Amino acid sequence: MNIILIEDEKPAADKLQKALQKINNKIHILAVLKSVQESVLWFSTNPAPDLIFMDIELTDGTSMSIFDAVSIPCPVIFTTAYDEYWQAAFEHNSIDYLLKPIREEKLESDLEKYEKLKKFFEKNNINYSVYPVKTEHFESSDIQFTLNNIDKEKCKRLAKAFEYLQKNCGVPNEKF
Repeated sequence: MNIILIEDEKPAADKLQKALQKINNKIHILAVLKSVQESVLWFSTNPAPDLIFMDIELTDGTSMSIFDAVSIPCPVIFTTAYDEYWQAAFEHNSIDYLLKPIREEKLESDLEKYEKLKKFFEKNNINYSVYPVKTEHFESSDIQFTLNNIDKEKCKRLAKAFEYLQKNCGVPNEKF
């Protein structure tokens, strides 16, 4: 199972990663993303993971704004210390809303819930994945990347993401 963690606090990210791998050693953490900006870039240039664990309050804004910039078709489990975002979370592919500190039993229960949903989708021939984009070069700190095999739809997604980053994250136009 390929998972993305969106968490700006390293101790929280490390603890979650260890707990997930303790529950299921077949879990592969593709990336730990620390900001809205980094997340928007990652989702603009990579295929969707199987599942996302997403903190809400990040250093450069709330993770809810990621959904305004890019399409995220996979399930999300929100992990946060704030209870006021639960309603908005369920508007964005959420299968649960976990308050920190996260109990291991609850984490295990959510992974089982994900597996049940996945089996349901597979059984009913429902596909929620996006088209992958192959990348040759990507540096999130410099916001530089090179793309191969990109079609018009992917260009539109990238343009929307760049527009969002320029408008909301102060990314200068010359970086693109």
